[in-house]
Amino acid sequence: MQNTQNFYSLKFSGANCHYSLLVNDMPVFHFFDRGIMATRFPINHLILKSGEQAVKIQVYPQSEEYLSRGSRLEVMVEESSGNNYEITEIIAGHKTPSFEKKEKFYEYSFTFDAQVPYELPGWSKSEILKYPEKTFPKIVEHYRYLHAVLKNKRFDQFYELLEKKNQEFDIAYNSDSETSRKEWLQVIDQIEDSKMQLADFPEDLDVQYYANGRVVALFQKNFKPVLFFENKEEGTTYDMYLYLQKVPKEMRFEIIR
Repeated sequence: MQNTQNFYSLKFSGANCHYSLLVNDMPVFHFFDRGIMATRFPINHLILKSGEQAVKIQVYPQSEEYLSRGSRLEVMVEESSGNNYEITEIIAGHKTPSFEKKEKFYEYSFTFDAQVPYELPGWSKSEILKYPEKTFPKIVEHYRYLHAVLKNKRFDQFYELLEKKNQEFDIAYNSDSETSRKEWLQVIDQIEDSKMQLADFPEDLDVQYYANGRVVALFQKNFKPVLFFENKEEGTTYDMYLYLQKVPKEMRFEIIR
């Protein structure tokens, strides 16, 4: 399939710090391991329509109490096109300053303009989750349900639960349902060939709200996923990061990203 639209990526490199990167208040990447990281992630699925887009970076100390002079993070927005995602230009970005004073946290936001040939509903009409004490048990219940589906290896049923997410990904990345289905089957083959098993559902949970309170996700400590497969002997894992929205006028949730 020939690409006829712009593709956007967040390119970043960091050292001696932990950080979270968000586009339009939706997570792109969380880094809470040790060491350094330099990579890029596509972000079209977080761009619902053309116009101004917002990037937020949040930086934390990695091993000490405060950010140090060696703590750094550079984030750039790349706009590319073509089947091979050839880079055309860096259209926005930010580099953290030198941390001379004792700082436990650093946050910075900037914007960029995106032009895309689609408009996704996404979470734009989702309900704002105003009452955590009422919604949190239902959120945990839904993640437990997803865990049970995976544990029983009902992979076709799980794929159906990804329908809304996959439909919007296909539009955002100029793909199609056949390709998405093929990629899902490759994931299952990877899990089974690697003899990975679904990890037990964790007891210690952390809830995070995104998209200005319209999207929610459960994590373990340090943004580790709730749902993941692992082979403990070989030290291999496959993480599943899933984000939910509340179904309008109903007390239930569905996967949106």
